[in-house]
Amino acid sequence: MNNSKLIFVLVLAVIVVGCNSTPESSTEFSNPAAENSVYPYLYSTGDQLYMSWITNNDNQTHSLNYASYSNNNWSSTKTVTTDSTWFVNWADFPSIIADDSGLVAAHWLNKKPGGPYAYDVNISTADRSGNWSKALVPHNDGTPTEHGFVSMVPWDNQTILAVWLDGRKTDGRSLPKSIIIWITP
Repeated sequence: MNNSKLIFVLVLAVIVVGCNSTPESSTEFSNPAAENSVYPYLYSTGDQLYMSWITNNDNQTHSLNYASYSNNNWSSTKTVTTDSTWFVNWADFPSIIADDSGLVAAHWLNKKPGGPYAYDVNISTADRSGNWSKALVPHNDGTPTEHGFVSMVPWDNQTILAVWLDGRKTDGRSLPKSIIIWITP
């Protein structure tokens, strides 16, 4: 048996064993989001669970909301920001992160003139009182291109690490209508 087949068999065995295991415990809890909210995102600090989601306010504005879960209860719902110029879809939506020191950060995308996929990343942090900072746009190219698919993690007690798709080099380029990729074994 060659190495690739052996690795495949070992990976398959691990998956089968993992699928047959039962969780040690489970917790059922209510959903803190209002009815008709969309795009929930969960983030755990280890001690506390955070959930963010989008609420469609009046078909023209959306709000990024969140709550934290500890001691078997959700906190009251808090709003990070509300706007009418967001770029949101099922694959690229706002989220929130936190750490045990009290650092909380959120990101969302704002549309900009120039094309259907022209938008900027916005990042804001909250102080211990829950007041959110003015949004920071972490890229400075100013191009009407895609900047999205953000991932954030706490770096230390005062810093977050954020990475995103940066489409500045696609400005003015026509992209193909479809791409076909052939994969052969």
